[in-house]
Amino acid sequence: FVYFSSLDFKRISLVTDMGYFSIRKHTSVENSVQSKNLSLFDENYILNEDEEDAIFDSYKEKEGKEYNVIEITLYDGESENSCTIDFKNYQSMYREKIEEFFPFLRRMEHDRWIDRRSRIRADFSLEDILENFDLPNVDASKLELEDWLINFSKKQKTYFVQDQRLVLKESNMRGREVFHTNAIERYSAKLKSKINSSSLQVSIKSQELDSTFPQRLVNNREIYNNLDKVSLINELDNIQDKRKELMKYDILSQGNIFDNEMEITHIEDNDVKVLKLYVKDTNEKLSTFDDIYEKINTFVEILNSKLIFKKVKVDSKRGFYFVRDIKENEDLGKKEKVLSLSKLSSGEQHQVILLYQLIFNSDSTTLVLIDEPEISLHIVWQKQFMADLVKISEINNSKSIIATHSPQIVGNKWDSTIDLEDLRRKQVESI
Repeated sequence: FVYFSSLDFKRISLVTDMGYFSIRKHTSVENSVQSKNLSLFDENYILNEDEEDAIFDSYKEKEGKEYNVIEITLYDGESENSCTIDFKNYQSMYREKIEEFFPFLRRMEHDRWIDRRSRIRADFSLEDILENFDLPNVDASKLELEDWLINFSKKQKTYFVQDQRLVLKESNMRGREVFHTNAIERYSAKLKSKINSSSLQVSIKSQELDSTFPQRLVNNREIYNNLDKVSLINELDNIQDKRKELMKYDILSQGNIFDNEMEITHIEDNDVKVLKLYVKDTNEKLSTFDDIYEKINTFVEILNSKLIFKKVKVDSKRGFYFVRDIKENEDLGKKEKVLSLSKLSSGEQHQVILLYQLIFNSDSTTLVLIDEPEISLHIVWQKQFMADLVKISEINNSKSIIATHSPQIVGNKWDSTIDLEDLRRKQVESI
């Protein structure tokens, strides 16, 4: 809630499947003659050109310390719950925790700390610390939040795709040091980890099924006897096709337990029940890869449809990486050269990171908030964005809200847009 203390707003309203949720902000200025809230979104007061300078001059001369309170309300159609959050109390709790959580910060004044690690001796206010470092872990019991508010917050799952995408701010395991990493390299490493994790899940599933294979074969043999042999051969062929698709991205690596070519054209009666159970188990094992395969395949197909002179590849050792063809000589033909991820253009990096976040960081329970997807993308890629997003939404079953300045991003989706300038104009006209 500390985030809202410096945010300029009067009311935020959310319509959700749990009800109508509203946040109202009440601001008072202590020891100030001019206590008028000069919010850009103030519905009751519109500055005109003649008085703008005078009012702001007066405000700056007389401004005092602001105290903010928000009132939170949830109406589910039958009953209404509400509570009040006083930012002053929250800020006091965080002040008490700062030096405990960040021992390299030393308090110099009530709202001023210095970083003892820095030769420059940079100083921070509470607001600076909350913005530049991860929030300290305050015991939830101290916050004294209402149960209905905690329940509502936990069930609202969102993923925010920021406009600044090329650099990630991360902290060490204890959260005491914050550092910045190249986002494209970090996401490549994460994809590598996802592939290896899926292989581990398949290994666990295989052990479970293999350990009970003999027992299930003997106890349920009548289930596996009645099967058309031609259909069984087709199912075995389908397993081989799926195996090749998984190996294309190294999801199923060379030497894996499934990495054996099987060319079966004839089946004896005695083999039917064994092969039927084998097919059933193998399909169950390989289905563990379905989700990551579909996401990787979508990621690669979309990127390679856009890139010129280079292409993206995926494997379990490097995550995703980029190559371009180079011609060595007439005899050896073409050879692929691996490109440094950080050497890709700004537009290419933005495209890769944006696609990775949309494909791998959202699911059916997530509302995805995308801020200015057009950044560093040339016009052609902007025009393709909505089609790409629709394809991604189909595999993740996710929903998105986009903030954009680009008509090329909107494309033919104008019926789905809300123009904020039109919305503001209507509010002004109604006053």
